[in-house]
Amino acid sequence: MTPYVPGLSKLPRTDFSEEEKLFGKTSDEYYEATQVQRRLERQVRKYKRRIACGEERGLDMTGDRARLGQAQKRVRQWCKQNKLPRQLERERAYGVAKQPRALGPQRIYRASQIKTRQKFLEARWRGDLADEWGGVFDSQGNLVGKIERGHGGTVTFICPDGYKWEDLRPVHTHPGVIGGTFSVGSREEGGDIFHLTDANCLGYDARCNEGTYSISRTPASRPKEFYLAAREAELDAREAAYNAVCDRWEQQGMSFLAGPGQQQFISENKEAMSDIVHKWFKDNAVQYGYKYSFNRRE
Repeated sequence: MTPYVPGLSKLPRTDFSEEEKLFGKTSDEYYEATQVQRRLERQVRKYKRRIACGEERGLDMTGDRARLGQAQKRVRQWCKQNKLPRQLERERAYGVAKQPRALGPQRIYRASQIKTRQKFLEARWRGDLADEWGGVFDSQGNLVGKIERGHGGTVTFICPDGYKWEDLRPVHTHPGVIGGTFSVGSREEGGDIFHLTDANCLGYDARCNEGTYSISRTPASRPKEFYLAAREAELDAREAAYNAVCDRWEQQGMSFLAGPGQQQFISENKEAMSDIVHKWFKDNAVQYGYKYSFNRRE
């Protein structure tokens, strides 16, 4: 204990008027608000642990991913309402290597109801579907033709009669827990960026569980140069992602040669490759006259 010396010792501060003015509440009210925040943060951590545990066992955790999004929304709203700083570190689920991503609430439409690009991008597409959905939209964002369902993980776009690809924008879904950014591809195997540059489309959108990837042509676009550079980056990313995931699995003593681990390896490899290509698009697309963006779902 520190002895009290009259005239020398500094008394503890008892006036918190500045803090009360800043947060708009007394110290007791502030304490109560922070306790509510901590309770909401515990809910976020709970769903993250449940999702990580379920996905490790190969379960579809779409429902809990949506609940995670709702829990995070409640934290945001409470912090904003009470002028509290959001503590993202306290929302992390400890013991979980990769923090799960949430799914936000989305509007639900029948495919036949979708007539605009905006509705397509905000619609609630089920992420576990094996098939892609897609449509072609004009420069005003209006649907040309109808929404098509693909097969085998791909959807084929056909230029409608009376239109040119230069005036159109294909929009489609990328199914899976992590849909990933655009594929580059080639004439033989197809691919988003190949079609974008070969047909000189207005742009492309990919609607995924994690958000929406968009790329748009500008007056300064150089399609052929962009495709060649992007294709080289994609091929390099395949090798880099495969090696990175292999090394990580080997360090953890895991096998991907057979059983459920094989599907998990494929999923992790796809995500790793998408992350590499996404970064390349983000850093380099503008150099070739294209505007690239990603809007994450909350």
